[in-house]
Amino acid sequence: MSANEGNWDRVIRVVLGIIVMWWGYTMIASWAGWVVLLIGLYWLVTGLVGSSPVYSWAKWDTSKHA
Repeated sequence: MSANEGNWDRVIRVVLGIIVMWWGYTMIASWAGWVVLLIGLYWLVTGLVGSSPVYSWAKWDTSKHA
């Protein structure tokens, strides 16, 4: 899978991923906490890797924009 996220997109995903994971961890006793935690994990991983499966599916590419 090729990179399809620009630098600004990656930074936002990593920061939001950490924040959302922390928020999900604080409410881990409920099923919603697990869902929020997994969403944060998705954002964190895609931000670190630089490629998003959702972007590929939707044919979006923010890596070509400055």
